[in-house]
Amino acid sequence: MIVNKTAQPTGTVSARLERIQNARRLSLWIVGVLTAIAALFFQSTWDIDGSVHHNIEVVGMLMIFVAILGRGWCSLYLGGNKNRELIALGPYSISRNPLYVFSLLGAFGIGAQSGSVALAFALGVVVFAVFSLVIRHEESVLKRKFPDTFAEYCRSTPRFGPRFGNWRNTARLTISLEAWEKTVREALLFLLAIPILESIEALQAHDVLAVLLRLP
Repeated sequence: MIVNKTAQPTGTVSARLERIQNARRLSLWIVGVLTAIAALFFQSTWDIDGSVHHNIEVVGMLMIFVAILGRGWCSLYLGGNKNRELIALGPYSISRNPLYVFSLLGAFGIGAQSGSVALAFALGVVVFAVFSLVIRHEESVLKRKFPDTFAEYCRSTPRFGPRFGNWRNTARLTISLEAWEKTVREALLFLLAIPILESIEALQAHDVLAVLLRLP
């Protein structure tokens, strides 16, 4: 079900949560830019035309599409009520942070577009560290905003999960198309990794870019 609406003033709390989200976006943009710069001088140890390299890229691409679809799915349950209601339906009944879980899959998928499992895991670890820091700040705010329900939600629902036995749903949802479109647009940015890394590989293959490091 959707747990209670907060009876407390929302202005200050919502502003703080928005600042946390802005810091998260900025951190991820910085990680993305640094990853792109590092990719200019990095190459997988696997042969670019080989099956291993190709299969790693395919798995990464599938993870990117799962991330996009998953983030869109989660956004349907938020219904534009994020930071105003404590949502505990659908994906939020089995994980407290399903949006971040799907974003982690997307980060792994982006790294896999290089053909390197090592880079995929490294990028996933960095993004996980960013999300963990953000979640701690979010939870400290939510504990004060929903004092009667958030503690119980934390006890019953894992931070990442998923705990499928917790699944709860409803026959009716209030959907915010604006919020859904914003979430999907942000998720579609994951797809940029495919042409960017393919272009870098092509430049490296033609010796336009020097390869300084190789990872499996």
